[in-house]
Amino acid sequence: MLHVQAFGLDGIADLVLTACLHDTAYDSQCEAERSSWLYAMFKTSPHYSQFAAAIVAALAEASDQHSLEQICNLAGLMALDGDSNAANALRNFVWGQDFSNEGNQYGGQALAALDGLCAIEELARRFGRLLQQLPNAWVDDLDHLTEKSGNYDAALSTLTAKSEQDDAIAAYVLRHTQELAERLAQQAKPDEVRKREASQRVRQQSPLATMLSAAEAGKGERPSFYLVFGRWATDEELGIVYQHLLATNSAETRLRLLWVFRKAPLPSLPPQIWEWVADSDSRLREAALYAMAQLSDARIAVWGRQQLRDPTFSEADADVLELFAKNYQAGDEVLIMSALQKLKLDDDGLHDIGLAALRVCDGNTNPALAGLAEWVYRTNPCSLCRHSALAWLQQAASLPLDIAEDGRHCAAPDTQALAQTTSG
Repeated sequence: MLHVQAFGLDGIADLVLTACLHDTAYDSQCEAERSSWLYAMFKTSPHYSQFAAAIVAALAEASDQHSLEQICNLAGLMALDGDSNAANALRNFVWGQDFSNEGNQYGGQALAALDGLCAIEELARRFGRLLQQLPNAWVDDLDHLTEKSGNYDAALSTLTAKSEQDDAIAAYVLRHTQELAERLAQQAKPDEVRKREASQRVRQQSPLATMLSAAEAGKGERPSFYLVFGRWATDEELGIVYQHLLATNSAETRLRLLWVFRKAPLPSLPPQIWEWVADSDSRLREAALYAMAQLSDARIAVWGRQQLRDPTFSEADADVLELFAKNYQAGDEVLIMSALQKLKLDDDGLHDIGLAALRVCDGNTNPALAGLAEWVYRTNPCSLCRHSALAWLQQAASLPLDIAEDGRHCAAPDTQALAQTTSG
């Protein structure tokens, strides 16, 4: 964006076009969509016709399912600015989709912004027919459909009136009103009540005896089931799990019981932990390290520093960074940054270690950690992580001017807005 503003698209048009046709967000389900940001780069450019032709062709081909929503949004923006070819391509694409298959519809929001209430009415009718066949099917809700057009109230009023004579629209309106009522009821509850209900729900679904039985049987190849149990378990339940952990002779059971403490604190640091973090099984090493990371203990800090200083420190050891969220001391940032420079990480590795680095920063207010937050911003492929890094730097009064300037032109609107509040 900075380059385009300064020099135009000459020489980089192919790069920007590729980003238009293939969603390059690290996690497009979580990150803000970036069609407006991309459109601003070419809408007044001499290269517009090249982009327009490619986007219309991409809609006709519909080959990159991962990127279809972004392509639809780009076509919608072009159509709103008077591009009739883009408008026709968007309409043909949206109405040509099979609305009888759950989760395979794209472009509804863009078309609703372009054609208004008439498009919303027909989308609601088609989604409603699907709901009549599959009551639990996933469909675009009305909040999403009207997000770009801003006509939620008018749309709801129109659909409510139409539902009296149209059973399909009535099915869609019923789904919307039910979900809205549930959402408002949850929002009305204090945080403590919501947390207590969530805890009770999880513990009813997965009581202690069930979890222990699953661990002893070696069930589950990922931490999620055990992690969720640990998150909502009582102190008494965690104490019982801890005793089973100390008593078991089964490596597979030990692994799964350690997963319980991936986000929950161990009652105390078990003496065997040092054997577990040196085990030949990488799964057990990782599980033991994450359990250690939930505690603040001088012994953990000493061990972590030893790992960072080790000349053989590599990507396989990078999770050690987790230990410093609760065990950081001034000066550790030098060891951490030195260790990070040794790593050769792909996007997934940079994201995972970036999250650990952010936890270190969030758990500590020392401005000496600014270099670590900068590293996250400059290397992380996820715009949400970069936003968190920028926010930490801003709060610590350590935001470099070049990162602030970069943030003002970020694809994520929230990051743009945050960076705009920084002077200089």
